Amino acid sequence: MSLSEKNEKRIFTIQKVRWISYTKTNEVLKILDGILKFPRTHRTPNLLIIGDTNNGKTLIGRKFEALHPARFIEASEEVTGTIYQKIVKEVFMIQCPPVPNEKRLYISILDRLQVPYKYTGRIEYFQSAALGGMRRLQVKVLILDEIHHILTGSPAKQREFLNVLKFISNELDLSIVGIGTKDAFYVINSDEQLANRFEKVILSKWKYDTDYLRLLATLESHIQLKKSSELIEQQLALKILEMSEGLIGEIVSIVKKAAVYAIETGEEKITIRTLENINWAAPSRRRSNELLQ
Repeated sequence: MSLSEKNEKRIFTIQKVRWISYTKTNEVLKILDGILKFPRTHRTPNLLIIGDTNNGKTLIGRKFEALHPARFIEASEEVTGTIYQKIVKEVFMIQCPPVPNEKRLYISILDRLQVPYKYTGRIEYFQSAALGGMRRLQVKVLILDEIHHILTGSPAKQREFLNVLKFISNELDLSIVGIGTKDAFYVINSDEQLANRFEKVILSKWKYDTDYLRLLATLESHIQLKKSSELIEQQLALKILEMSEGLIGEIVSIVKKAAVYAIETGEEKITIRTLENINWAAPSRRRSNELLQ
């Protein structure tokens, strides 16, 4: 059965990435806002956001960066006093390189800055260009996603990379926010100085409570099916929680996939039967060999 253009647009809207606010995200964003507003000193506060894969960590970092986009401010030239416009970007997010390598870290920064470079340049050049670019933008918070990648290196490489992070933080008086799995906790705690400077926030798995039911109600308001699904009804809510294994990324994907199925079949509501028909594999099953058998 072919879908109407209107239904295709509805499905496209459902499948788009959408920010979903809930209690824990608001708490973390408030902590991040406090870090951003903290006076720039030689010992700025840092934060480590820890959680399972697909449990909303990266989206929080992206949301915080989006709340603080690049903006123009007035500045004056010291000698002539000429007024001009300059760009400021106080929150800057990058992904940690797949291996703990100083040069790759600077390249990640330069790529986000859209600054051209010669890959064969000396490390001093990359350091100067990356730090100079962030200094000109007046970066106050550097968000490093997938910070647990540091563990892919040898103990010596890990220590070296952590020293680079301390150097950047001290040199620019900026705060570092690390985002990663529980392995990130062991990474930071391996350095006593960093361990003392990083506050830790853990994004726990979801459980059947008021916050979870509120999340389901919010998701149902977003999918806008023609009939009420009552996702907060106990049987449906527990089924989704079981299928998702308590991970918000999985919860959102399940509801989206079920909503698309409901539109495609003309049912226009999510039921237990809908959830059983969307061909869903739980995260733990995807990681096992069960699917190959």
